[in-house]
Amino acid sequence: MFLCVAENMARRKHEVTILTFREKWLENDNSIFHYVHLPLETTGGHIFNIFRSSIALRRYIQKKKFQAIIAFSSAAQVRLVLGSWGSTSKLIFSNRGDPYFKEEGLYRHLQKILSHWIFCRANAYVFQTLKVMKYYPTRVQKRGTIIANPVTIPGIINKRTNVQKRIVSVGRLYNLHKRQDLLIDAFKMIADRYQDYWLEFYGDGPDEDMLRDRANPCSRIIFMGKTESISEKIKDASIFILTSDLEGIPNALIEAMALGLPCISTDFASGGAKLLIRDGVDGLLTSCGDVIALVRKMEQLLSNHEYAEQLGTNARDVVERFSEEKIINQWEEFLQKTV
Repeated sequence: MFLCVAENMARRKHEVTILTFREKWLENDNSIFHYVHLPLETTGGHIFNIFRSSIALRRYIQKKKFQAIIAFSSAAQVRLVLGSWGSTSKLIFSNRGDPYFKEEGLYRHLQKILSHWIFCRANAYVFQTLKVMKYYPTRVQKRGTIIANPVTIPGIINKRTNVQKRIVSVGRLYNLHKRQDLLIDAFKMIADRYQDYWLEFYGDGPDEDMLRDRANPCSRIIFMGKTESISEKIKDASIFILTSDLEGIPNALIEAMALGLPCISTDFASGGAKLLIRDGVDGLLTSCGDVIALVRKMEQLLSNHEYAEQLGTNARDVVERFSEEKIINQWEEFLQKTV
């Protein structure tokens, strides 16, 4: 998302700099925006790394005198609260996740409390949904605006003619948040009734081995790994399914809808899926963690191909509702108002 905002703001003649302090994202500065990499720390939140990064950021910010500084991740927000102290730059934080999600373990809980306190120190905020914005105190809400993710692919205009009997899911294989186990269990419950269908997972992650074990002995559950050009891989599938407990506005769901795929998504707490899908009009929503409800939604589409394709056709409207131009216009208006 931040690359999309940076590139479009730069094309509109704003001077834009992207700064990274862990992994190097780009090889060189480019002709569209400035790119600066300060190799200050590896991944991880060691307290020494945080202070060292904050001091370096402070020096850089004072030197460049930016009008606005935007942080999309919690790690960047922590360092910028310290690094921007005393600066005239407007500090803007964007929430990309789901603050309602309850993290497991004392350390994660304390980390969330600290992140919340730090998040509330900015000058202005960008939220993806109204429900996420309402999680925060009134003083934060008054300085916030709601801007969704844009659709960055055009979608397929023509009617789908080569639909294959594949059910697809795209996302990191991290079951605590993504709940791929729910989809595996649901598919196994209907596999005997729909013997021509396959379930394909696109993505990798720390829980791949566990999910493979859960998929056994069903040979029609395939782990495709991480792949480029994901839209080309999934465009002819019968159904796209997202079973997450934790999401903001999922790009994978946006892209699947733009491609005209019939989509099923869990109605996670942030409200991101409900923002995209009008249940029964351009997709189906189901409750988080409810395998029986998911099975019913899957059978609703698998047993009625015409209904499924109509949902997919309607879903393409997401390209217009969340076009890149509309979303970037909102960002530009918000930034001009803020600074």
